Amino acid sequence: MVSQKPPGGDCISGTGDDIIMFSVSGTITLGSALPDVNNSGTLTIDGSGQHITIDGANSYQVLEVELADTVTLNDLTIAHGNGGEFSGAVKNSGTLVVTNNTFSDNSSESDGPGAILNVDGTLTVSNTTFSNNSSVYLGGAIYNDNGTATITNSTFSGNSAMAGVLGQSLVGGGAICNAGTMTVTNSIFANSPSGHNCSQTISNGGYNISDDDSCGFGSSTAANGDTVGDDVADANVSLDPSGLANNGGPTETIALESGSYAIGAIPAADCPASDQRAAPRPAPSYTDCSIGAFEYAGVVPSSPIPPTSVSVTGSLAFGNVPVGQTDTKTVKVTNTGKTNALVISGSTPSDSEYALTSTGTCGGIPITVAPKKSCTLGIAFTPNALGTHPASLSLNDNSSTSPQHVTLSGMGVATLTLTKSSLVFGNVKFGLKGVGAFAVVNHQNHAVTLSESFDGTNPADFSISGGTCTARLGALKACSIIVSFSPSVLGTESATLSVAGSPDPLSPYAVALATGPTIPVTIAPVTLAYGTLTARTPTKTKDVTVTNKSGFPLSVSESFSGANTSDFAVTGGTCGGTAPASSSCTIAVTFTPTGGGSSESASMSVSIGNDPSSPHNITLSGTGP
Repeated sequence: MVSQKPPGGDCISGTGDDIIMFSVSGTITLGSALPDVNNSGTLTIDGSGQHITIDGANSYQVLEVELADTVTLNDLTIAHGNGGEFSGAVKNSGTLVVTNNTFSDNSSESDGPGAILNVDGTLTVSNTTFSNNSSVYLGGAIYNDNGTATITNSTFSGNSAMAGVLGQSLVGGGAICNAGTMTVTNSIFANSPSGHNCSQTISNGGYNISDDDSCGFGSSTAANGDTVGDDVADANVSLDPSGLANNGGPTETIALESGSYAIGAIPAADCPASDQRAAPRPAPSYTDCSIGAFEYAGVVPSSPIPPTSVSVTGSLAFGNVPVGQTDTKTVKVTNTGKTNALVISGSTPSDSEYALTSTGTCGGIPITVAPKKSCTLGIAFTPNALGTHPASLSLNDNSSTSPQHVTLSGMGVATLTLTKSSLVFGNVKFGLKGVGAFAVVNHQNHAVTLSESFDGTNPADFSISGGTCTARLGALKACSIIVSFSPSVLGTESATLSVAGSPDPLSPYAVALATGPTIPVTIAPVTLAYGTLTARTPTKTKDVTVTNKSGFPLSVSESFSGANTSDFAVTGGTCGGTAPASSSCTIAVTFTPTGGGSSESASMSVSIGNDPSSPHNITLSGTGP
């Protein structure tokens, strides 16, 4: 911090005129209340060229200006002031000039305002943002008590006040409360959660916007043709919902979004020279300027940055990246200087397929790195064509070797993916089909042609029987392939399905196909019920049919078990010891009861060669005469 006394003598005992400026950026957090400004002179506290925050730690009023004193505050952020029963941030009884400042999150615990209390004084506010300041009773941002206040080109958002002091006529004023003389011009009032935007009579200097009718601005047509004044919908005020942000300049501001009625609303003749960030008004390509502290599309002038030295990783290789996809890697940036911060203000890739991102620890542009510190810079590669993509990235900074250069390389590949690399069909019966399915996904930003083929041990038994895939798969699309299996071989079968895409240097893609042992036969019925035999019919014969659906003869054998095995026997049929290929044969089973009139039972087991479901059990039952 530098204190300067204008010509005419030194500052003795805090008297006379003085200017306070800053040589570094930072936050000054108060540990106690500051003494009142009472020097019968002028004091300027100027944060130009730096980022200065004076923080009241939610415990102290930041500044008090006595009668006969003049104080100018410029390019400062005043936050978290809490003056108890008085103003949260600044109390003025003299002359206070506030330009290009931000007052945020200041509060009071009694009938004082959240940010500025002007008691019998003269207050001039221009190009200043008031955000989220609050009062228990009056004037969430400003309370003008028997003073004179002029407010121009300022933005008030999210400020609040309660319903007022009980028994008094003054009520609310989430942004401003006036009990003196106050004129407001070219300013925005919005998003007051309580107390409305304004309280008491406010003199309308023109081109104001309020999202309620508490300010008495009426309505008028702005230079852009929109209706401004009272009751402008929040969607048309259109302040950035994220609130305060680094939009350039020494203090944070609240940006206007595209479509705001505030943009280009003030005729050029009534525009101030610049906005809170020092961006000239009107902005380039505009003939009229914006309402509030922020000039939409305004260009913030750059300020000189003290030089430093830097080292950056020299090269970065991405390898294979599918066309249309993004891969991000990082390079290390080190501020090798001992004194000044490294500021990376811009980046220029030689190929638009590479871009700086905020994924590294450095964050996004502009990037500040403290002396002797490092961070990682995220760089993304998104190939838009096949093949190699050599490039370089230039980083503009405040070193004597600027710009820095990073050599970049990557290969764009056209890649399809399959949702399955194998299909297992299990045990499938001859004459039936097993079915499996998978999807083909095209990750590229262009279409590919598809083709499929089978090879391996049993390719003829597998086929594509459905799905949504055709000969062409669109960009970033997926389709399905249904594969059917019809067995023709005893035992297990296998094959490989190849899916090829074009253009795609990584295709074809293989799907392994496998089955369990195939089931060649069916046997019916599985129950032989002989009923009750009579003296006239002392024995009875029934047939079991064996159907061999394979093209191979299969061995057949039978055995009996159970309570009455001796009363049941194979007495004939056409099978003999073999089930012929691709045909049916019978096994004749005769029941000859010996148990009198008792019910009898047994089980016949039919074993078939090369049949994984063998043996087949046939239930036998009957009753003798």
